Amino acid sequence: MNAPSLSPVNHWIFQAFPSTAENLAVCRILYAMFVLTMRATNSYGFAASLPSFFFLPPPGPMQLVPGVPGASFFTLLHILIIVGAVLLLFGYQTRWVSILLTLLFLTGYGYVFSLGKINHNILPTLLPLVMAFSNWGSAYSLDARLHPSRVRNPETWPLAMMALMTGFAMFSAGLPKLLTGWLAFDSLAVQTHQIYFFVLGNRQELLAPFFMQLQAPVFWEMLDWATVVFEMGFLVAVFYPRAFRLFCGIAVLFHLAVVLMFNITFSNHLIVYALFVDWQRALPKSLFRLLEKGSAFVARHKWATLCIVLGLSAGIIQFGSPRRLFDALFPTGQIRASHLLLHFGSAVFVLWLGGRAVWQRFRG
Repeated sequence: MNAPSLSPVNHWIFQAFPSTAENLAVCRILYAMFVLTMRATNSYGFAASLPSFFFLPPPGPMQLVPGVPGASFFTLLHILIIVGAVLLLFGYQTRWVSILLTLLFLTGYGYVFSLGKINHNILPTLLPLVMAFSNWGSAYSLDARLHPSRVRNPETWPLAMMALMTGFAMFSAGLPKLLTGWLAFDSLAVQTHQIYFFVLGNRQELLAPFFMQLQAPVFWEMLDWATVVFEMGFLVAVFYPRAFRLFCGIAVLFHLAVVLMFNITFSNHLIVYALFVDWQRALPKSLFRLLEKGSAFVARHKWATLCIVLGLSAGIIQFGSPRRLFDALFPTGQIRASHLLLHFGSAVFVLWLGGRAVWQRFRG
């Protein structure tokens, strides 16, 4: 008897974004490394130094909070985030640590956003909460080595959830542009933003001076249309996995263009797009063998692993993210060198993946 076929909706939820335990483990490791390098700063501590009347939380759970706590609270929050990211890197109590990380991030940003500072980082903040249910600790982890009987098969519906959230996020950026006249032939909205950021925002590095002087109405109007179509089309592409991965690749190049033209970084989004890379095809098999040996080593040498976890956590807490050293060695003005490296590196990687795919199709 044939098994009943899934409905189109169920097929998209459970089978549209197939993955493996090894692939999800790479995503977990990359996310932990991203937190420890790009987000391992106490970016909430300033809230304790502001007057209490600044605290005006929007509708939501933060309205139940009496006010902003002292600096020690945010220091503890920062320490817990660092320790949680290190534990996630090694894959210890992966599900609970993933959920805890999102709750910690939401707590910190809840206070910051209640003071009027809004950042576009909700996707990487919610990422560990959603991916906690993908069982991304089932490979290359202490969990898999110490408790093999508890290892669960990978679940891929969280990838569909992250794809849908990404699509809505991009759509919510494109819809206001559509409604405010970006597609009008006399608007030249992108050029207007270029002038605004260059003159009033003092963002005058990289290619900004070149585009500031560029008088090409057709070019600017094409950018207006391309931006709106791309951002709104993201939500449609969610339901076509190949198209969605293509959109993710284009988004990496799109963010690099924004960095070059407007000097605005979107490094937080890159780790979200990384979820949809087939790492087992993109990375050499030797790296996976190394991860396998590394996870076996840390499971056998528990005391050494404990020392590494404590030492790594203490080092980042005391001296800050390794990114700070890199940025200090390579000063690049307003835009930090680490963000430039991440954007350029991601763009090169995407172009390499795209070129390899085209070459393979051409050959076969």
